[in-house]
Amino acid sequence: MLSPAGRLEVYRPIPAPDGDSPLGAHTHLLPKLVKLKRSCSALDPIPEGWQPFLTLHPAAPFRPSDDDSHDYDRLADLSFLPLLEEFGMEEDLQVSGTFQAHVRQHGTPENLKIPATRRGRARMHIELLRMAARAHEGMERFVPADTIKSATDCG
Repeated sequence: MLSPAGRLEVYRPIPAPDGDSPLGAHTHLLPKLVKLKRSCSALDPIPEGWQPFLTLHPAAPFRPSDDDSHDYDRLADLSFLPLLEEFGMEEDLQVSGTFQAHVRQHGTPENLKIPATRRGRARMHIELLRMAARAHEGMERFVPADTIKSATDCG
């Protein structure tokens, strides 16, 4: 990939249409995004008129970057929070804060108002997965067991 900002080379094969994406760093054009004339997911917070050129992600607390499965990595999860608090989108911070305050007060996310935006709902789902991975009692009512298993075991 070339841009005025620099050059990035990723040496991973592009999978066949019916194949799986490789684990680890990889890049490819997604036909659905190209057809929609989009350069990124609708959930990516790119300001109007701007184009993304590089996306960085924290260490995945649920999933390794290679074939080995592992349990939830609390340290990886917690080490990213200061960056999220400093640079995160206001909506993400608000949804996370509301979710955490509600659970602290009521012990469960039950009766918590679901965010109106797609991004807000995605953020709430992340908070549910984080809480379930930390083995918060009663979470199986809110997050299906197979979702928790796949998010934490990757196996």
